[in-house]
Parts: sequence; C-alpha cells; structure tokens
Amino acid sequence: MEKGAHLKRKNQPTMAQIQYVLELDKLEKKKGAQGEVAKICGVNASTVYRFYKTCMEQGYLGEDLTFTKAGRVWIERYKNLLTRLERYLTDIGGTEDSVKETLGNMLENVDLYMLELMLKDYEQKKSVVISRKKQLNEDVIYNIKRYGNYQVKYGIYRLNRRPDTASLSMAMHGFEERAEIVWEEDTPYLVLRVKALTAKSRLDGKERIGYLDTLRYEDNSRLIVARSEEGRIYIPISACEIHYYQGGSIVAKVPVTVTSSVGRQHMPESTALLLFWL
Repeated sequence: MEKGAHLKRKNQPTMAQIQYVLELDKLEKKKGAQGEVAKICGVNASTVYRFYKTCMEQGYLGEDLTFTKAGRVWIERYKNLLTRLERYLTDIGGTEDSVKETLGNMLENVDLYMLELMLKDYEQKKSVVISRKKQLNEDVIYNIKRYGNYQVKYGIYRLNRRPDTASLSMAMHGFEERAEIVWEEDTPYLVLRVKALTAKSRLDGKERIGYLDTLRYEDNSRLIVARSEEGRIYIPISACEIHYYQGGSIVAKVPVTVTSSVGRQHMPESTALLLFWL
C-alpha cells in the first residue's frame, strides 16, 4: 500500500478523517484511542486505525498516537480553516445544514492554499467594510445629536423575512405606535413605550391582558436585557446596524427577543428584527 492511500486526491483527508484527528487531539490518554474515537464518530475502530496508520506514514502521528511537530502544525491548520470557513459560510447566509455539507466539500476538494487565499481576501474586505460602517455610524450619531430628541417610525418583523413583505411580529402590539430617539449622558437610545396588550390563550381561547415582560437586544452576538424604566424600554443606538439607501434614507436594525407577562404561551420568546427609520 502506498503512502497516503487512505487520503483523497491531493493528499487531503475527508471531513470524516479530519474528525478522527480532531477527536484524537481532545483525548488525554492516547492508548486505545482508535476505539474511543470510533465510538464517538460511529465507525469501526479498524477504519480509524487505518487512517491513523496513514498519518504515521505521513509523519503526522507517532506510533503512540501523539502528534509530531509536523502533525501539530497540520492539525492546527485544519482547526483554523474550519473556524474561518464556518464563519465565512454563515456570513454569506448559509443555513446550519448547508454550512456543514459545504465545509466537507470545500476541505476535501479545494486546495488548502487556495482556501486560505480566499478567506484572507474575504476577511480583509470585511474588515474594511466594518471600519467604513463604524465611521458612517459615528457620522449618523453625530447628526442625530444635532437634532436632539425626536420621534421615529419603527417596526418589529419576524426574523429572516424582508420588511416589505413580512408580517409584523406580535411584539408590536405591546408598544406604542411611535418610538423616540433620546439622549442621555451623551448616549443616544431608541426608546419604546410599553402599552397593555391582549392575547388569546392557546389553552382555553380566552383573552388575557398583560404587559411586555422583557426585551433583549443583540449586541456583538450577545443578548443583552434592555433597560426598562417607567414603562419605557431603552436600546442603545450603538447596538444597531445602520444601512444607507439611495435617496438618502437611513434605516437602523437590531435583532430582539421579547417575552410577555401574560405568559410565554401567549407570546413565545422568539427572535424578531426591529427596524426604525432615521
């Protein structure tokens, strides 16, 4: 058997084989590791061992199944690629299932050097876009400050739907029709005024009256509970993503989740998209 016989063309492992070495790397005790890894991955131990044997021939693993210096560089390269590729595929709109399938196809069939070039180019462009957006956001906040407090039109839409075709989220029923931009200690906020809402129980069909309990907004991939005071909900403008359109219109958006005091069965906690026009 030739060296690399258990690797695909271009001497690149399959996604399953990458998983074998990733799981091996997690185990402190390497003795009998092929059996443990096989159990985790749902394959025969002989399948795992044959691949480890190939890795030994390639100089990536020692006889004791520890990574050599070259092997450590090799596996860290794949770890890095996996993380960056998953982020890239998610950024361009891939679903969880499609990202998983595409990851395997790309790592198995595309030259690793070309993948790294593609990711580097994307990350550089994304960095420029983020920097530009940050500057634009600062410009908008500066202009908002000039006008002081004022009312704005807004909508809360079901997430992943276009605002021009989507139905409004049930959360809209828990707020007054207009929102307001308010400044506090040099920080601008979008302020929503809470009002009573009614909802039919899914259990007995009776109408219930209550108020919104909590609103969480997303900021840098973290959900943060919005400040609530005297029937007002405060969302910092800095947490919002601002978009600019031809003709001068400016729209800000932020993902939110809302719960109601009338019971979760009447308004389930789910993510929606809050948009407002500046």
